[in-house]
Amino acid sequence: MSTSTCTAPTSRTAVITGCSAGIGVATATELARKGASVLCLARNAQKTLVVIDGIIKETGNLNVEFVQIDLLSLSSVAAAADEILAKKVPLNMLILNAGIGGPLSKMERSKDGIEVTNHFAHFLLTIRLPLLEQAVSLGSTARLVVVSSVMQRLGGYKEGIRFDKYDDEAAYETTGRYAETKLANLVFAREVQKRCSSCHPGAVRTEIGDELLHPLLKPIVHGLKWMFMIAPSEGAKSSVYLAASRGVESKNIRGQYYMDRAWRSKPDEIADAAADPELGPKLWQRTERILREKGDQV
Repeated sequence: MSTSTCTAPTSRTAVITGCSAGIGVATATELARKGASVLCLARNAQKTLVVIDGIIKETGNLNVEFVQIDLLSLSSVAAAADEILAKKVPLNMLILNAGIGGPLSKMERSKDGIEVTNHFAHFLLTIRLPLLEQAVSLGSTARLVVVSSVMQRLGGYKEGIRFDKYDDEAAYETTGRYAETKLANLVFAREVQKRCSSCHPGAVRTEIGDELLHPLLKPIVHGLKWMFMIAPSEGAKSSVYLAASRGVESKNIRGQYYMDRAWRSKPDEIADAAADPELGPKLWQRTERILREKGDQV
């Protein structure tokens, strides 16, 4: 990707979740290299601070900071949003990158009793950060990029999101539920499409999913990763392009879904359910209701 296609001057701030490894690190590094101030959100402070030190040394950009967030805790998400708001800086790029990298063998729950998915915490973080709207009101640009997956259309249910099965352990099915969460990412992105694009980074070799592997399988899987998957720096390029490229506005890219190499391609195919005009509002309302039931005032 040509560096001339992306501009992220120092006056712009990017917030990125999942910045302790993989695509999140590569995305933060590239935006820092282009001059943006970067807020790196992750759970593991020790690991992420080492990452940030490396980004600063590599790019020479001192405006890279750590904000702790645990996406399995709604109170932690709210606290992270408050910390970002307290900085009183225009927020131009919110990149929702963190997430579970693949299907879980059984239903697991967060600290708030919500199923561990790729949707609720990022929804709450976005709602808590109205700085995106403020940037637009000040005449600046603001973009929301949600990292989804091709699974949003390949592995889901015909009805799309099964709202009546959301908390039903008996109805839990690994691949279908994972696809459901990635469809929720896409539908959420389309619902806030004023300044938003969703992307699939490609098959990327990262640490995501390693904890799910049997120890004897790890060497084999890691070998296959290097043979068939792209590096995180390549996987991050679509996020960087959608967050910082001038081409996004000239092409009027809003609420679209892209596979890897977004700068070279047209929007990719989405699940039929994602095109349902009633699904977005329904997901939004249901998510707000569940979060309120868990004690958060969204």
